[in-house]
Parts: sequence; structure tokens; C-alpha cells
Amino acid sequence: MSQPPAVPFGLSLGSRAAERAGSSGHTLVGTLDDPAPAVVDHGGLVQPHGASWSVDWWIGADDRWYLPSREPTVRQRRLGSGPVIETAVRIPSGDAIHRCYPVAVGGVTATVIEIENDSPVPVALALAVRPYGISDETDRTGLTDPTTGMAVQDRTIEVDGRTVVTLPRRPNERLASTTDISDSVAQGQALTGAAECSGPGANAAVLYPLPHRTKLRFVVSSDGHSIAPTDVPDVEAVQRGWDSVVEAGGRFEFPDNGLSARLAGARARLRVDGHGLADQVAGLHAGAGRRLQALAVSGSVQDLRVPLLALAGTFPTKLSDPGPAAAIVAGAGTGLAVMNDPELAADLLEVLAQLTHLVERRKSDDASGEALLGLSHALLAAGQLEPATELAERAARFGHQFLADATDVPAGLEQITTAIESASATGAWARDDSLPAAQFVVGARSLALAETVVDGIGELHLLPDFPTGWLGGQVEIHQAATVYGSASFAIRWHGYRPALLWDLELTRPVTVRCPALDPEWSTVEPRGEALLTGVADQLPEPPSEGDSFA
Repeated sequence: MSQPPAVPFGLSLGSRAAERAGSSGHTLVGTLDDPAPAVVDHGGLVQPHGASWSVDWWIGADDRWYLPSREPTVRQRRLGSGPVIETAVRIPSGDAIHRCYPVAVGGVTATVIEIENDSPVPVALALAVRPYGISDETDRTGLTDPTTGMAVQDRTIEVDGRTVVTLPRRPNERLASTTDISDSVAQGQALTGAAECSGPGANAAVLYPLPHRTKLRFVVSSDGHSIAPTDVPDVEAVQRGWDSVVEAGGRFEFPDNGLSARLAGARARLRVDGHGLADQVAGLHAGAGRRLQALAVSGSVQDLRVPLLALAGTFPTKLSDPGPAAAIVAGAGTGLAVMNDPELAADLLEVLAQLTHLVERRKSDDASGEALLGLSHALLAAGQLEPATELAERAARFGHQFLADATDVPAGLEQITTAIESASATGAWARDDSLPAAQFVVGARSLALAETVVDGIGELHLLPDFPTGWLGGQVEIHQAATVYGSASFAIRWHGYRPALLWDLELTRPVTVRCPALDPEWSTVEPRGEALLTGVADQLPEPPSEGDSFA
């Protein structure tokens, strides 16, 4: 076997961690309709799905060049709930800011890179196409393939003859080379020379002046389409669009704004990953059930029908592991109850009952309890109240009284906080896998709402646990999806005592409780307000009228 061509001296090898040790992974940047999103790492490197190349950015300030991949002052955050990622690097007198977000224009999806000089002095901006990616699977492809070619045109950058970056205008300087251009830039050399090159390690860069308080926009695509930067929506419009998509399934505002933001971001992450869920559900894949359940409690009804229909006609005769099947029954049952589609529920009862039977045969209390509770919700959706109640009570004997009782779901504020702390600054877990996001959604939502059955009667618990740190703080939940219908409620404080205002759009009767703030209170009224007893023994002196404890 022949040896791969030697890599030119100085060109970064391997994953982005080769330039910035300790990389914390990446964040997906995709649209609702695109099954192949791009990813952005914590330094602002953008790699479209399947590409062996990536797009980097460098800033030339009055003291030196700043390469975000190597700078200790790089920070990153998510703007709003959707995949709109902002990366900032400190430069003299301010920041250089990189924003990355997905767009769909004329049926073509792409990724927008917007770079702003948020400082009072002008800087230089270099945008570079690098011959490696973020993930290990594609890092070396561009480096060892001698046919890889780069070309910088007046308004585009091409890789192997295909447009990959559309530029806002003709660059002031440009260069394509098989040696590392970042070395030339860092040394202050001009980007002049060949505009095309081919061979191992081919990379390219363009340079623009960036006056103070201004921005430039670039469009990245891996399929050869060229979309003009002037034809894409701005970052604020995309952010508002994603916020409206997520909030259409309910809005959660906790006293802890960080928790509220993380929950919204995790719900958006699930929407990006909806493609392929039907096949995963039909194949009883691990994690598919939790994703299905998280979509249901997120109110993403439009994303549930296709995965649920995939269960029709699925009749396994044995299970090697009862856990994934139990989670799928739980997710399907929750989804059917949230959708309130009796016909679809009736169509799926047989397969869900078969799966539950197989789970119970494996003698796992945890899996059996989860499957029984899920089947109970499916029966509830089908209008079979008596058997639904019976199965819910059986599930409770296995320790599954609520949706969030599964062992892989973080329970309580302490575990939820631990999950938040284990995520990246953009709210991504590991390599932005959607399973931890789904587990987080189910757990965090349980802080606000929990459905159960007590003595044969369905109950909806508002704020089943109210952490001490929240006492005196305000809670607002709008149009949250439950198995009993849509729930909206809020907490306001009158001295030591919390006032509860609620408004439910019920699909079936339920008793409403608020056990953490008044264990004795309950109602069957769909809307109203009540002054609860609260927990005065856990509070300091009450605030003045109009103030809160927070």
C-alpha cells in the first residue's frame, strides 16, 4: 500500500483539538427540514455535514492577529432557543463576534457566518477554508487526497470545482496554497499569490477590512449552491423564528433564567434531530423512546405522527433488552395522550400491549413500570379509562408514578443543575447528541408539571417540587402540553403566601393540585386563582408589597 502524501510543515493535523487542546465538542446548526446540518465548534470553526473541509476566521487587530482556535479569551453562547451560535474573541478595546445560523432560501439550506467588529477601531478579517473538519471521521480526508483543489473567485471560494462559500464582495486579498496560510497571516504577510491550488493540504483564505461597529456576512454550503449574502435573513429574524417555533409548544419561565433558557434550547435541539426518528422507533433503538417522549411534553405534535405510525405492524416476539422497548411504549403513550387522537391510539394499542408484555417477561421492575405507565396513557388516549387507571396503579407499584420516574431522566433541581453544568456554553451535551437533550427536557419539564393517577382519579400536579431557592420567585408556564390537555399557570407572591393562577384547556377530566406549595389544596375547575398556604417556615422576613424574595 502506498503511503499518503506528506503534509506540508506547519499545517494543522487531526481534529480542531490539535489547535485548541481540550475541545469541548461542537453544536449542531440545522433547519427543521434539513437532515444534514452543519456543526460549529467552540472556537467558531464551521463544518457542513459530510464535508472534509471547514471554514475558519481570523482577526487582525492593531497589535497582532487573533486566531480564535488558539485564543484563551474565546466565549460562546446560544442566542435564543434555536441553533444560532455566537462566538466572541477579545481584541483590543472590544470583541470580534462570529455568529453562525442556518437558513433555507429557495429550497436550498445553507449556513450563514456573520462576523462583526464590536470595537471602536478598524480591524482586518480573514475567512479561511481549512483542509480538515471538526470530527475525527473527516479530519484527514482533505489532507491526504491529492485531488483536493481550492480556488478563490471574485465572489466565491470553491473546493474541487464546487462553490462552498459565497462572499459578500470581491476580497481585498486572496490566496490559495498547499502550505498553511494561517502561518503567513500570523506573521503579517499579505495574502497575495495564486488564487488556485491543488494537492494535499490545500487551503484558501480571503481578507477584508472590517471598520468599527460593522459586520460582514458569508454563506456556506456543501452542495455547490451559491446563495448571495444579501438574500438570507438576518440573525435577529432567524432567532425570532426559532423562538416562536419552540414557544408554540409551550413556554416555561422559572425563577432560574438559566434553566428556562437551557430547556428552550434542548427543545429546539430535538426539533433539528427529528429526521430518522421513525426508523429508530420502528427498530426499537435505544434512546428513540426518550426522544419521542421529550417531543410530546414539548408540545411538538407535528413531529409525533410519523414516528408513531412507524410502530404500526411492528410485532417483535422477543427482546434482548427491555429498556429501549419500555421507553418507546412510554414515549408513544405520552405522545398519543398529548395528541388526543383516539383513532390513532386505538390502532397502536395492540403493538404497544405486545411490547409491554415482552418487557414484563424480562422481569425488570424499572422497565415494566415505565412500559405499563406508557400503555396506560395510550389507553387513556383511546378512551379506555378503566383499564388505563388499572395499569397506572400497577406502574406505580413498580415505582413509576410520573413520566420522569425513568432512571435515565434527571430528577429534581439538583440533578437538573448537574446536567446543565455538564453541557457546553451553548447547551450541547457530548457531541451535541439529542438523547441527553431529551432526557433533560423530560426531567426539567417535571419541575413544572407532573401527571399521575391517585385512587383511580387522574391528577395534574403543578410545581410538584418547589426548591427552596425559588421561594418568592415568579413562575409562568404558558400552553404546556400534558396528557390531560394544555396547561397555563403562574405563581405570584403576597407576603409569605403564593397566589396561583391557572387556565387549563382540558381534553379529559382531571384534579389539579399544587402539592409543594399547599398539600391540601385541589380543584377540578379548569381555570381560576387561589391563595395557597405556602411554606412560611422556610422563608426569611416577607418582602414589602410588590417585592419578591428572589
